[in-house]
Amino acid sequence: MHTRIKLTLIGLSAALLMATAVGTASAGRLSFSHAELVRASFAAIRYQLLGITGAECPVTLESSFHSRTYSKTVGTLVGYVTRASLGRCITGSATILSETLPWHIQYGGFNEALPRPKPINNVIGLSLRINNALSGSCLARSTATEPIVYISEPTYEAGGNGIIERITVDETKRIECVGIGRGNFKGEGTITESAGVRNELVRLI
Repeated sequence: MHTRIKLTLIGLSAALLMATAVGTASAGRLSFSHAELVRASFAAIRYQLLGITGAECPVTLESSFHSRTYSKTVGTLVGYVTRASLGRCITGSATILSETLPWHIQYGGFNEALPRPKPINNVIGLSLRINNALSGSCLARSTATEPIVYISEPTYEAGGNGIIERITVDETKRIECVGIGRGNFKGEGTITESAGVRNELVRLI
């Protein structure tokens, strides 16, 4: 009798675990706590090509999103980068081509396994002129085939909400700098909502 009860409990536990896994995996949308204005501040973003740092500069980006929720469909247009500014460069110099704003933000999937994903977004249309005495001058522009990719790095709470305080540029992705070659961006930024707090929440629904 004890053995039968134990086997029954094991079976129920396994069924519950499977149901939970299926429910989590089928969550079709991501929900964010704020959409109107999200600011990403980078102490330095570095563009490297030909083994040389073309430019390394502080960068601030302001974005707006169409909705606080969106489906997990890769390629979906979810928002825009509406403003971009550079601080004094540490290495080289750069100029943002502000006339190309707004830049498109597309959902790009996620890293890590559910239920604690790291959302990925692609920035299409970023245009930056980079100047360096060694590597020369070139125009870097992100496209649908060569996007700027950034990964949100949520810290997940016990209840399942993820607090996004920082994002990381995917340095494995290469962007053509016309006239010079293909290089990569690298940097880590902090996220601030319009209210001035670093509490952007993300959850699966």
